[in-house]
This record gives sequence, structure tokens and C-alpha cells, in this order.
Amino acid sequence: MKALEEQFFYTDMKEISREDLIRNMNEGKEAFSLQLTKVYDTATVTAKPNCELSQKDNYFAKDYDMTVKREGKPDHTRNYKFNWSNPVVVKNAEGFEKKQWINSTLTFKEAFNQMEGRAVNKDYVFVDAKEPKNNRKYNAWEYIDFTKPDQNGVCPVVKEYNFDLEKKFEGVPLPVLENEKTAKEFFDSLKRGNIQLADYKKPDGTIDKMYFEANPKHDIVNQYDKDMRPVLLSIKAQQLPTENPTEQKDQKEVQSKNEGKENRKTENNDPDGEEEKTKQKKGQRIRA
Repeated sequence: MKALEEQFFYTDMKEISREDLIRNMNEGKEAFSLQLTKVYDTATVTAKPNCELSQKDNYFAKDYDMTVKREGKPDHTRNYKFNWSNPVVVKNAEGFEKKQWINSTLTFKEAFNQMEGRAVNKDYVFVDAKEPKNNRKYNAWEYIDFTKPDQNGVCPVVKEYNFDLEKKFEGVPLPVLENEKTAKEFFDSLKRGNIQLADYKKPDGTIDKMYFEANPKHDIVNQYDKDMRPVLLSIKAQQLPTENPTEQKDQKEVQSKNEGKENRKTENNDPDGEEEKTKQKKGQRIRA
């Protein structure tokens, strides 16, 4: 009972009916399924954990079937495994070794996000069956490749290893990134596959609401306005410092006097040349 409840807790399924769980266990079934439904905007999402009785007469959750329903669209169902936790030996800040347990099971929301076409970032373990001390931790982004279904219509999962999310946001003027705590929450949300809302500080100092979405497949971050319409942002405009308007006026006057009236020029807000724009179907690449 405790093991099952822990599995549901850590996969964001703690709302599963405890009464249904106890009833099925008391009936002594070798296998049974439970159900949990959540609603995200226009999507009704149902997970059905499949539980089995082990050889030691303990129940465990083997996998779960997730179904996404939307009005006027065909249902989409996919199976997800409950993975066992695996140990790795890591060193703490003082240099001492300690054991860390890692479980790469996708949570309810992460599985939904992946089925919506977004990527999820997880830690994984390369397991050395002969010598557990040689287990190695690694990190990857995982998404579904909907372009390559097999003969049963099941699309494969692809892992991307070299997508540095934090680096993509270097120089991007988001107030949320100015604080270590809020920056971590922002990146953690994106790594769970969420489309994350944030304030964007424009070169003139005004604030716009924008949504961001990690896209490791194309090595970019997709960007949308507050109405979820894809937008293109000027990278050079993002990285221009916000100056005091009075200082800008004084600098123009000095420059104008030095150059003379006949050679007066209009100040160029893009000193490096033409603004670089990178078009992408769902948004725009934020270059590191």
C-alpha cells in the first residue's frame, strides 16, 4: 500500500482514490487499474495506472495509459512506464561521496506536455548491472517524434543531450531571471515541458507579457505573445542596454555639435548593423 501511494505521489497522481485502491487490494486481484482525470484548458486528460501483484505478494504500479481528449478531435492515447529508482554515487560540496537515487518516470503533467508535442528534461541513469558503483547519471531532453509512427501507430521517443536551456536566455531581458530563486523556478517549469509566461523588458523600458517554450529538437526557444501568437524578437534589441532618455539626448547634442550641421546624422540604434532575425515555424531562436 505504501509503495503504491509513493509511486502515485511522486508522479503527481496523489489524487487517486484511496478507497478504490484499498478495495482492489482487498479483493486480492492479481492485476487492476485505477483512474485519474484532470483538465488543462480545453483538454481532458485521463491516466489509468495499471497495478500488479509481485512474486512477493506486494502490489506495484507497472505503467499507466494516458488519454488526451478534445472536443471535435480524435482521442490520443499513449503508454508510460513506472521506472524503478536507480542509485548513483555523487560527491557533495565537501567532496564526500554519497548515494543519490534517480527516477526518470514522467509525471502526469510531464506526460501530458510530451503528448502535446513539447520536450521534457529528466535525469537518467546508465546502469551497470555487474557493479552498481559504476552507474552513471546523465541528463537529456525527451520528446515524441510524431513524424515516424511504427506499424501500430506508436511514435518513438527521441533524446537530445546538448541543449543548454539556461545559456539560450543569456542577455534576454526577463526580470524573472534577475533573482536566483525565480530564475530556477522559471527554468524548472520549462524543463517539465510547460509553456511558461514571463515579463519581457523592451528596449524602451516597457513590459510585455510573453510565453516561452523549450524546443531542443531545433536547438531554439519558441516565443509567443500574450495571446499565444508566435513572435520574432530582435536579438540585438534584446541585448541593447536601457539608457536614460536624458543622457541619450545630451549625447546626441554633443555628437551633433562635433559633426556640424551639414554632416549631422541620425543616431543608429543598431550599432552592429542590420538586426539579425532567425525565422522559425513556431517562434524564434534565442542565440547564446
